[in-house]
Amino acid sequence: MQGGRILAEGVDGCILSGPMWPCAEDSKGNQEVPNPSNTRYVSKIVSVEDEESGFLQMAERILGTQLSEKYLSKLQAQCKPATKLHPPKKQYAENLVKGERNILAKTWPTNENEQACGQLKRKLENGQDNLSKKKLMIITKYEMTMSELANKLLNNTIPYKTILVNIERAIPKFIMVLQKLYQNQTEQLIHIDLHTGNIFVRLNPFEFGIADFGHCVFRRQNEDPSMTFFGKFLINYVSNVPFSPRFSQIPLEARLLSFCYMKKLDNVTPSALVKAWENDEEVKEYISGTDIISSQLSQILSQLLKRILFIAMVESIQSISRKLRENLNSASALYNSFTPTEKKVVEFILTRYSIISPINTINEELMHIYPNEQLMTQNGKGSNNLIKFILKGIAAPYFQDGSSLDRALSSVQSADLGILWADIVAGKSS
Repeated sequence: MQGGRILAEGVDGCILSGPMWPCAEDSKGNQEVPNPSNTRYVSKIVSVEDEESGFLQMAERILGTQLSEKYLSKLQAQCKPATKLHPPKKQYAENLVKGERNILAKTWPTNENEQACGQLKRKLENGQDNLSKKKLMIITKYEMTMSELANKLLNNTIPYKTILVNIERAIPKFIMVLQKLYQNQTEQLIHIDLHTGNIFVRLNPFEFGIADFGHCVFRRQNEDPSMTFFGKFLINYVSNVPFSPRFSQIPLEARLLSFCYMKKLDNVTPSALVKAWENDEEVKEYISGTDIISSQLSQILSQLLKRILFIAMVESIQSISRKLRENLNSASALYNSFTPTEKKVVEFILTRYSIISPINTINEELMHIYPNEQLMTQNGKGSNNLIKFILKGIAAPYFQDGSSLDRALSSVQSADLGILWADIVAGKSS
């Protein structure tokens, strides 16, 4: 988040700063909102139906004040955005003028899909002074995202090892934060879009944090999880759009589930499904990339297909896919159709979004900056500790001899993967 007036945008929100977009004076809670010129915060215009503010508040509850201050882009306040129909306080009128001017001055490539800031610009150009279906989030500012850092490093002379050492030093605390979000006893929050644009960095000392909670699923103790957890992921995401192999924030099992559902391969043998996925033309396009799951897919699958527990996982994924197809209109019916093991499989897949995927996206970005560095050593091992962690984390549940799939998944899900990281760094787990 450095420089400029429009700092970032996505499908869901338009982020502005220098100054922030002001709140309407008649907005409830306006007294809690910082001055729009306060450089410690940014403003994000989103739909009133956007769930991010609720997810941010949940993350803050789970992590507590101290960790939230350090590892989240926190929600400071939210309000109704100012317009000419609903003006800000008089002293902030110029901030609204500047905000509109900055939006109107922004241009985008003609081939770029319109996102939130573009939609806002179109409204202003058409004289639509109505943001009644929008709300304004005031969130804490961070230095930059991991993807922005990568862009800065593309034409640098900083050695690979120097950057790698800094990243690896930051991983233990990041793992601790990520695990807290899904291992909490009373409520669990799963961020399913932790790509490097949603992971921020602090440079001194080097640390990672979470920047955007726009796409999450959650569940709470003693509450029905059928819609907010199982149904939202399966019905809203898996059944709606194919999970492209270019998205490194998607874990291996979720990619396989998406492929199975979209290709309608619920009833073939597990090995036939896995081989069809491995040999899919779109999947093969990414073999030469730096996403470990895509680039090493054949090697990973050749090992996993020898494991009874992985075959059991594939069979469960196929059953989940069949039941999803049969229960698209009811999250409750879908949830009730699952066996206890199938519920555990969905739960486990979701937790991998929160622990394996972020490390994979960070490593993908790092290796993209340094294309001459090898992903794997000559003896087939990961060339750095990030890669070793990803590969060990993927394999962990399937190499537990004598265990049921349910027990194996539960043990890995509840484990402290910070210990796995420490063992890898110490050379105890190659």
